[in-house]
Amino acid sequence: MWLFMKGRLLIALWAIVVVACDGRSGGALDHDGSGGGTTHAGSGGSNPPGTGGGTASGPGSGGDQASGTGGPATGGAAGAADAPAGAATACASLARALCAKAEDCAPFATTLVFGSRATCEARLQLDCLARFTPGSSATPADTTSCAEALFTQSCATFARGDLGAACAPRPGSSPSGATCLDDRQCATTFCARAPDAACGVCAAPTTAGSPCVRGSCSAGTVCPKGAPAPSATCIVPEPGPIGAICTVSEQCDVGHGVGCNPLSGRCIRLALASSGSCGLDLAAATYNACGASGSCSPILAGKCVAAAPDGAPCSAAEAGPPCLPPARCVNGRCGLPDPSVCAP
Repeated sequence: MWLFMKGRLLIALWAIVVVACDGRSGGALDHDGSGGGTTHAGSGGSNPPGTGGGTASGPGSGGDQASGTGGPATGGAAGAADAPAGAATACASLARALCAKAEDCAPFATTLVFGSRATCEARLQLDCLARFTPGSSATPADTTSCAEALFTQSCATFARGDLGAACAPRPGSSPSGATCLDDRQCATTFCARAPDAACGVCAAPTTAGSPCVRGSCSAGTVCPKGAPAPSATCIVPEPGPIGAICTVSEQCDVGHGVGCNPLSGRCIRLALASSGSCGLDLAAATYNACGASGSCSPILAGKCVAAAPDGAPCSAAEAGPPCLPPARCVNGRCGLPDPSVCAP
């Protein structure tokens, strides 16, 4: 199976993607481009009461089936209408800062997951708004401070999903074992949320080498999507170059177009598919991946399938269609983070 990360390198992107992409619990993507969540984009896909549409809109999960390019967003973050005053402005600042940092530090991963800078900002803002949920320690002031601090963060630190002290989640009011949607709800600062689950459970933070919890790991580590459960363990992403030894793509420099070929156990060049054609190019020793979270099937002479719009049918199978983060494929449909269904 071909694996390349669209998740927590995006530990950091997803720090919403990651942070918005539930990036944290995500991991490597399958060769078709599905799976992984994104990244908790950092603290994981976050997602206050209510089901109202969010104030953020923009490019989203629809798109051209051939190229996998994202189309218009189809909905707002659940509960965004109940977010505190200043949340929308703070989240817009954080989304801009994260996407700018990602373009600087991990340009290939940004295109791979979102397709464009505009889509990146729109989708991460949706996830950020959803973090203002009951019991959460999140505040607009903290969110703004995080955005400002990202400009001084090194790329090496960012790529590991460490967004610095200003972005670290503070403990929430929910105890260990409580239902959650975001790290900031939990007294433990870790909401363990499976890639295909709407809600998670507050759990003890993980460290490198510790078992994945519900297919996820806390900020700074990732759960490789290709690792067998229940033996999967959390790892720290490494920027391995082409030719480096690997077993999962988190051991390769995905942010700059390098993924793992588990057939050879070496990091291989990744490229963005063109004209809708994707898959392994044996002659060029390259894997052509679909942008904007699109999926590719079969592995040879494949075709890109665009990510499904929010609310539309989806699939975790290789043929897709997958979802565009922070949406997740839950019970066969792409759904944005919704705190109303994850009450503590």
